[in-house]
Amino acid sequence: MGLFRPTSPCSRHAPRAAEPWALGGSVAGRRQVARGDRHEEFPRATWSIVTNPAAYFEKVRDEGWWPAYRYFLVVAVVLSILSPLAWASGVDGGSPLNTSTTAQRDVYRWWHDTLRPTIGLTSLPVAMLVLLLDMHIVLVVFTPILHVVFRLLGGKGPWSSSWKSIAYGMAPGLAFGFAPYVGLMVGVYATVLQLCVGPSTMYRLRDGRAYVPPMEPR
Repeated sequence: MGLFRPTSPCSRHAPRAAEPWALGGSVAGRRQVARGDRHEEFPRATWSIVTNPAAYFEKVRDEGWWPAYRYFLVVAVVLSILSPLAWASGVDGGSPLNTSTTAQRDVYRWWHDTLRPTIGLTSLPVAMLVLLLDMHIVLVVFTPILHVVFRLLGGKGPWSSSWKSIAYGMAPGLAFGFAPYVGLMVGVYATVLQLCVGPSTMYRLRDGRAYVPPMEPR
């Protein structure tokens, strides 16, 4: 991955500034909208992120870090449980074709080469916990890195903008992000949300300067 050209489609994902009447005419109005979204049902939020990500990121732009973390936690728990079960059924979790995150591939190799031969079935719950921890480490480590990158590119926004881009960008992983071939497509879309659509909206990068660094914060 590398720098998007100025003609990157990312610029088309960043929404235009809404009219004052659409946001209650003030920052307080936008915050009120954000607070209402916190109570949005999880399935509806997931559908919104996947089908109209730019609009969803715009709605949560003034939101704090906690609602995004709650969403991330649900997705991470689901992936952490289902991924090892898929590996135990014969899915090669070390292949990018069958996984949506690098954390899955890293934990799979350790589980397959060391953990499973050593402790057998007990390795499954251990792998689930380690995978969940690994996803949290990625979130915590990459948030400040991406924040610095996007601010250097001229973006405007707090550190939570990167936090929310990564956290909500995990949404596609619920669509069988641990299944053969589907995992690859899900992972690519999640990367676009986390490193292109989300930051373009959160940091107000209107001219296509969204940056996709040579790393994967999924």
